[in-house]
Amino acid sequence: MPKLLTASEGDVPELLTASEVARFLRVSPFAVRTWARTGRLPAVRLSPRVIRFRRADVLAAVGLPAPPRYAADPPAATGQDGGSELK
Repeated sequence: MPKLLTASEGDVPELLTASEVARFLRVSPFAVRTWARTGRLPAVRLSPRVIRFRRADVLAAVGLPAPPRYAADPPAATGQDGGSELK
């Protein structure tokens, strides 16, 4: 049985609807669903009538690199940046 992911594991991919993918690729949602049905575009089936697409899969399908999953942590505020602290 596949392992279920939880949000606390930080491993939940961003999922897109067929309409969102279609807007990005400038095609119809019907084309996106057809690509999913034929295996041209990997899809995640949430129920018999609901499918979603991982952002990284969509980018890979059109030959673009996937962006990093998480942005780098912002620098910690130390208060030693030359007096830009509000008083």
